[in-house]
Amino acid sequence: MKILGVIATLGVGAGLAYLFDPDQGRRRRALLRDKTVAVTSSMEKELEGTLRHWSNRARGVVAQARGAVRTSG
Repeated sequence: MKILGVIATLGVGAGLAYLFDPDQGRRRRALLRDKTVAVTSSMEKELEGTLRHWSNRARGVVAQARGAVRTSG
């Protein structure tokens, strides 16, 4: 298990060196930020669509139940 800690530490160190490189670090951080914003926005849109879908399905079930009660009563 100790070797995994060493490998993880080396990975984190390499990632930090990559992001905070004096020559390219600013550009890399901006690119990472932009990609993160794009993915987050995409996930939000997908979630909104899924919620809208299930809301519409629930309304349909309620409407069918009301219709069944009215026609049988």
